[in-house]
Amino acid sequence: MKNLQILIILLLSVILINCSKNEKGDNKKEEKPSSAAIDQQQKENDKMNSMVGKKLATLREVVNATTIEIDGDELFVLDEVVVYVYSMKDFKLLRKFGREGDGPGEFVYYPITPVMMVVINDEVVLCRFNKIAFFSRSGKLIKQPRHGFFFSQLIPISENYAAVVVKFAGPDEDQAKVLLKLFDHSFKEIKTIYERPYPKGGEESLQKVGYRIFRPTLIYLDTSKDRLFAFDPFLGFPIKVYDKNGNLLKDIFLDSKKIKMTESFKEEIMDWMKMHPQLKDIAIEMKIAFPEYIPALRSFLVKEDKIYAYTYHRKDNLSEFILFDTSKNEIVKKLYLPTAERNVVQLSINRIYTIKDNRYYYLFDNYEEETWELHMVEIK
Repeated sequence: MKNLQILIILLLSVILINCSKNEKGDNKKEEKPSSAAIDQQQKENDKMNSMVGKKLATLREVVNATTIEIDGDELFVLDEVVVYVYSMKDFKLLRKFGREGDGPGEFVYYPITPVMMVVINDEVVLCRFNKIAFFSRSGKLIKQPRHGFFFSQLIPISENYAAVVVKFAGPDEDQAKVLLKLFDHSFKEIKTIYERPYPKGGEESLQKVGYRIFRPTLIYLDTSKDRLFAFDPFLGFPIKVYDKNGNLLKDIFLDSKKIKMTESFKEEIMDWMKMHPQLKDIAIEMKIAFPEYIPALRSFLVKEDKIYAYTYHRKDNLSEFILFDTSKNEIVKKLYLPTAERNVVQLSINRIYTIKDNRYYYLFDNYEEETWELHMVEIK
């Protein structure tokens, strides 16, 4: 009996000790983190937000995003030749339109000369090389006007259109030209407002000079308040500003740091070209002509009186944007925002980023989950 009492006492002691340990453990779990720990976590969150931005949505329908626009409360995403329209309130898919083909309103996709999209005046304009199609916001084909010119970019400006056109050398000319032309609403030419010589081409020149990976036909265009902004990265600054009739208003010079072409960047470009379906043969078989300096701007966009100039310069894995106030003719500041690019170098004027209400929206290609995501960063 006595032994039994001793055994019971020992069991009770063990139970009491375990309960005490559990109670201490529970109390430990309930302890709130210190203010220093909270500050550190906030810093880590802020750093992560600056690197990739706040994820707003996963756009599961999109397979190969090529450009985006935000107009009103709707997000337009061009997926090669298909336009997906999402609500900016809940990011649900509202509708889609467009398809691949040669028929009315249809386009054939090529990565180096992709379809371009402009959302303006309650219309969605899709165009590529020699074809223009106007859709309503609901996706109904309105018109597909005929025209007699080939372009690398086209953009509406008021009731007119500005287009970058290559004029090939004829019997009386020894060199082709890159022209910025203005057309009326019927696509009748009004005038040429800018031109420069196109680098001499031909097989002989390609063998001597090499394939220019930074395309000399690219002249970036954007519009705001019936003004046309044009930047020729082949020649560098200025950004030229025209009125809707093609009259030069002013030149804008940005204090952009020149980036010298490095051997490491050449290797990065070559590796990327060898992985690119339409460039791998060129990378393997042809000489590549690299400029001494990387182009001053990768792209730019204009919102009201602000120019957001996207450069090739990076800092802490973020891309540099130069913010310029056109009303004051001065640089406001340099921003460092998450990188929004599909290729190592800019092949077209398409952008997978936009800015609205001091917010930077961009598409993020999540390779692990094989999905496209919409991210946002507040511009401060």
